[in-house]
Amino acid sequence: SCLAVGRPRGFDIFSTESTALLHREDCGVVKLVEMLFRTSLVALVGDNLRRQLTMWNTKARAGICSLQFPSEISSVKMNHRRAVVLLRQKVHIFDLKTMKVLHVI
Repeated sequence: SCLAVGRPRGFDIFSTESTALLHREDCGVVKLVEMLFRTSLVALVGDNLRRQLTMWNTKARAGICSLQFPSEISSVKMNHRRAVVLLRQKVHIFDLKTMKVLHVI
């Protein structure tokens, strides 16, 4: 498995078995990073107010889409079908393929 770590200038992905650096991306401030298992898809939260989510493809080394939220993002979780964004008082559930909102709780 892997460990993804945000940095002031991007993020790193390490192997948890060998601790080897697998990927380094300099894409701006990253405060939260969540990987979709061992795929090339990562969710990044990086602006100073932690209100912007960027879906990033590590193979293409490019952003796929960015979403703005009205308050600070506390956490992001993903599985093969859904992306869940936890805010202070709301939870947004998205279809991972289209990033369309399915539910706001």
